Amino acid sequence: MVDGAYPEHDKMLGLTERRDEVQHFLDWLLDEQHVVLAFYGEQNKWGDRWNESKLTPARGSDPRLQTTKFARGLRETIMARYLGIDLDVITAEKEAMYEEMRRRTEAA
Repeated sequence: MVDGAYPEHDKMLGLTERRDEVQHFLDWLLDEQHVVLAFYGEQNKWGDRWNESKLTPARGSDPRLQTTKFARGLRETIMARYLGIDLDVITAEKEAMYEEMRRRTEAA
């Protein structure tokens, strides 16, 4: 694989220590301290309106958190947003990596 061919992965690798620290904090906060992250508001059953008077636990697939086309876990979404990682770009780069590996395997 070519250096610099996957810039979002390179960016993410450069943040490994920081990412581990954030992950440890989120695990501690959510698992050990039992903190529940939530929003005020919930979607109605048709998904088109928000009842802003109700507290609703946050989920990774919540459209207020989601910036990607794929449903993600809450922790992954929070970490990526905090660290400035675009998860859609990560997914596209992974697909490109798999395609490159497939081409190399077929050529061998």
